[in-house]
Amino acid sequence: MGCVSADIRVHCPHSRAGVKIAILFDNFGPYHAARLAAAARSCQLLAIQAHERSRDYKWLPPHLPSSTSSVTLQSAGGGSLNRHGAIAKLWKALTDFAPDSVFIPGWSNRHSLAGLDWCVRNRIPAVLMSESSRFDLTRYWLKEWLKSCIVSMCSAALVGGSRQAKYVTTLGMPAERVFLGYDVVDNDYFKNQTERVRTRSGQFRAQYNLPERYFLASARFVKSKNLSYLIREFASYHASADMVGHSQRPWALVILGEGPERPFLEKQVSRLQLNNIVLMPGFKQYPDLPVYYGLASGFIHASTSEPWGLVVNEAMASGLPVLVSETSGCARELVRPGHTGFVFDPREPGELSKLMFRLWSRDAERIHLGRGAASLISKWGPERFSGGLEESSRAAIVQGPRKAGRWPRILVHCLSTR
Repeated sequence: MGCVSADIRVHCPHSRAGVKIAILFDNFGPYHAARLAAAARSCQLLAIQAHERSRDYKWLPPHLPSSTSSVTLQSAGGGSLNRHGAIAKLWKALTDFAPDSVFIPGWSNRHSLAGLDWCVRNRIPAVLMSESSRFDLTRYWLKEWLKSCIVSMCSAALVGGSRQAKYVTTLGMPAERVFLGYDVVDNDYFKNQTERVRTRSGQFRAQYNLPERYFLASARFVKSKNLSYLIREFASYHASADMVGHSQRPWALVILGEGPERPFLEKQVSRLQLNNIVLMPGFKQYPDLPVYYGLASGFIHASTSEPWGLVVNEAMASGLPVLVSETSGCARELVRPGHTGFVFDPREPGELSKLMFRLWSRDAERIHLGRGAASLISKWGPERFSGGLEESSRAAIVQGPRKAGRWPRILVHCLSTR
């Protein structure tokens, strides 16, 4: 890719004095640090988070790269900041930074819409970041119309994969201004750390009280993650494996996470008499994850509704074969049947249990799938995000700010200050 004319202040990607990008998130999670570090090597970057603490995860604040300026609109212990105060803080940060483009995370958060409102008022191109697809949830025409109004005010889009790209084009974004690379993790971190864990597997297994062989899942304990189905399928697999007289004992199941469904899931495990072989050690921080991935034999993601599923990226970077529901946004991009893992219908009894039995009983195939997973995901690292960020920013600046209609502008302003 070449350089664009200097009159719009976009320079070659190796020039740190080049394009100025502001990027908004609800909260900085562990995977944001690697993305931002890669992006900061090719642009001047301002990262803004709406909240210092996630509403869904108990993440510890990650260490952002020193090359990235950052702003937090609402600190965890800083007292309440009303919506008008938060918007004023966001607008001041954007005005002081004077970005060439602003990356907006979706359409459902107030700070996203406030950032878009600022872009419209200041004639700065906005880039929509989205991992949604048509199949995530039931879609209703009014909400889809509202989304199309928001999309009409953005100059480009950065999305996860082909399914997400198709969805944003149906909302009105021209296909030539939709770019891939949004959903990535720090592959090198998981690859290197899980290799370290495996060299001392006995020590870590004892320290973390983990079974000799197990399937791993990691998800919030909410209904859409379909963990009740996973446990039922595991029970079916375990009964089948117990009956065949295989030299290898059936594997256990380890489920990481927390959430409101936990009491129900614990009762289900007890009712199925799986207490000693289904472990739920709780939510784990980023430094602990390589231990669980590194000692696992396979990974399962059973969600019935999932925009993407970054835990699948993490598992593949750790060299694990993956069993992923066909309704997960990443399934089409990351799961190559017979090469990286398999997909299944998360509502069909028996499908997942048969795949679990297959991984358990065919060790050579399991190893082959793990290697294939690691190979494929190696192309989905932070550099992919950086490249997509750069391409979509360049396209947005060349396109210029979209000329939003009067009613979409009023709509975005009202929704951001509601």
